[in-house]
Amino acid sequence: MMKRNIGSRRNQIVSLLQEQKNINVSGLSKAVGVTKETIRKDLDYLERKGVLNRTRGGAVLCRNPGEIPFEFRAMDHSEMKRAMASCAIDFIEDQTMVYISASSSVVAMSRYLPIRKK
Repeated sequence: MMKRNIGSRRNQIVSLLQEQKNINVSGLSKAVGVTKETIRKDLDYLERKGVLNRTRGGAVLCRNPGEIPFEFRAMDHSEMKRAMASCAIDFIEDQTMVYISASSSVVAMSRYLPIRKK
């Protein structure tokens, strides 16, 4: 359960950063509801993952971030992706070959594929 809370919190930080483009530790601490020390650790982690660059007292999006790492994209709108996946799987007929991409939405759907009989 603890890991899920950490992941959810870090995902929330990434979402706030995408909206605001830069964030400070104090405001982020209040917005997320954890200590400044915890926020600093999260920002350090996210910087190592290539999501953001630390600044004095906060962080900014990477100048050339490319894609947000998959683990964060997968958590973003996860309930909506699961709902979409459970509906989309009904359009795949038995004995059909399916090619999938590595998008977080498609990966959510791929979890339903083993349920199919053929």
